[in-house]
Amino acid sequence: MEKIKKYKDVIAIFLIFLIISIMWNWIIPDYTGDQLWLFQNLYKINNGYKLYVDANVITTPMFYYIGTIFFVLLGKNMLVFDIYNAFMNATLITIIYLIFKNLKISKTFSIISILYIIMLVFDAFYGRSANYNFLSLIWILSSILLAIKNNKTEIKGYAIKQGILCFFAIMTKQNTGIYYLIGLTLWELIEKNKKTIKKLIKIYCTIFILGIIFLIYLALNNTLNGFFYYALSGGGDFFLKNIFISKTLIKDSFFLVALICNIVGWIMGILIIKSKKNKDEIKNIKLLMIISFFVLLEAFPILDNYHISIGLMPSFINFIYCLNIVTRNIKINNYSKSVILLFILIPIAVFNIVFCSISLEKDKIYTRYTEKKEAFYGSLFPIDFKEAINEVDKYIVEKEQQGINVIIIDASSNLYMVPLNKSNGKFDCFNNGNLGRDGAEGAIEDIKQMKNTEILIVKDDEKVGWQEPKEVRKYIKENLKKTGEILGFSIYATQTEGE
Repeated sequence: MEKIKKYKDVIAIFLIFLIISIMWNWIIPDYTGDQLWLFQNLYKINNGYKLYVDANVITTPMFYYIGTIFFVLLGKNMLVFDIYNAFMNATLITIIYLIFKNLKISKTFSIISILYIIMLVFDAFYGRSANYNFLSLIWILSSILLAIKNNKTEIKGYAIKQGILCFFAIMTKQNTGIYYLIGLTLWELIEKNKKTIKKLIKIYCTIFILGIIFLIYLALNNTLNGFFYYALSGGGDFFLKNIFISKTLIKDSFFLVALICNIVGWIMGILIIKSKKNKDEIKNIKLLMIISFFVLLEAFPILDNYHISIGLMPSFINFIYCLNIVTRNIKINNYSKSVILLFILIPIAVFNIVFCSISLEKDKIYTRYTEKKEAFYGSLFPIDFKEAINEVDKYIVEKEQQGINVIIIDASSNLYMVPLNKSNGKFDCFNNGNLGRDGAEGAIEDIKQMKNTEILIVKDDEKVGWQEPKEVRKYIKENLKKTGEILGFSIYATQTEGE
């Protein structure tokens, strides 16, 4: 009971943001590309398909393992996926609050700061679904929290605990976890003492042992080759062919404010380090600044608002911490604090209302899936989407009854395949980098070997997803026979058996 009282503010933060996240997910449409792809993979592996065999996943699998727990306990549908997202959001915010608490930042300033972070990177928090980027950030911030606590009082088993958290981060998104591990290692070496080398050996040994256990598990489940084919060998293809810089970065006022805040945070951090006034504070700032740099690398190669916002999260914490140090001697009475808080909350509330209203396209009529047996149960979709799904799925079923397999090569393919519980392997997420070691050339070879198959591609070239391999689309149009059209798709047929 005493422990509950001690952490009542932490519990309150978690529950409040959990409820807000659940409510928000309920009113936001569920048909974004990344969201459906992640849901499809989780849905697949909970319906008899295998990760890295039937689902062309290119990240390490922790996100799907934890998601499976939610699906087993609550059901296999989009509503549960949204609940998974809500738990992730609430957990991340709670960890940020705990970091502020351990950095001795007041509750009021911590809450204000969290609200500002959410507002400035709103798309990262509530514009996306449950995803591995957020989960990897949860492990990273948990590791930072552990390091900050250890700075104050030495924690028993610190190195092993750090090793476990670093392993979880790597197991969620390999490149982000490795970037973080490099940053943590560098910080430990900079703050070197008698125990540093021994500590680092324990951290790396823990990761190595857990990694061996994971590889054995994959081998026993006959997914080890697939893991190397997609998650490791395909990485180079992803980084080389998906370099993208969003044109909206410099136009997004919230993003620019976020970037300026973080630059100011770095300047303040450097000045505080140079002052050499408080060793503990300097140690914490060095940790946050070093980690901020390495975690920001996770945004590459897709440099858009979302990925950069994720990478900036540790830097935000550094900004708030440095700002708190710089301003702590400025005395503000409770009335002034209340007025300041009110002026902060009003624009946040207005912003959220506006964001919610523009997320629902004015020219669309929305409908919700209400049948519990449906994969998209609880989802809010435009009614024309639902009608299109029914029409295309009816076509696929009819063709399968005739012995013809149907594949859709487009970012929207999961809209049609999920309700049918159908897997087309690498063709379900047909993006550069998701095609494994052999890339687009391997996909073309697979198509050459296909018999009794129809491939649907987007009819309009201008509507083709930017990550879709153009050479595969070109091969289909030049070498396969076009047999018809359905909705916005052109239908191409491979050879039949015997040809």
